[in-house]
Amino acid sequence: MPTYVVLYTLTEKGRREIGDLADRMDQAAARAQSTGVKVIGNYVTLGAYDLVTVVEAPDDATIARGSAAILERGNVASMTMRAFTSDEWRRATRATGGAKSGASKSATTKSGAAKARSAASRRM
Repeated sequence: MPTYVVLYTLTEKGRREIGDLADRMDQAAARAQSTGVKVIGNYVTLGAYDLVTVVEAPDDATIARGSAAILERGNVASMTMRAFTSDEWRRATRATGGAKSGASKSATTKSGAAKARSAASRRM
């Protein structure tokens, strides 16, 4: 089943009710389950996002229904990302024919983030 990583930020309403956050996380997991989404893990995090949830869902439509069930409460805003295991990625890139040529290319090409870090370290 496909895996998704959901990053949440608390809204003003969610921050006002911070004392109930753990209970709301449990309730949200139950609501997600009722829409066909399996919660693998729920985490309160420090940094740019307040919560991270890892879930499995059979398809994008199911994850959309699960997200809507949580978002309609107004406690969080979210960003959902599809996550691939290494085997899933291998199968997906083989299907496009780009696995071999893409591998050698990516090994020698820096990502935008890597270029920015490299440039920043040279300025220091």
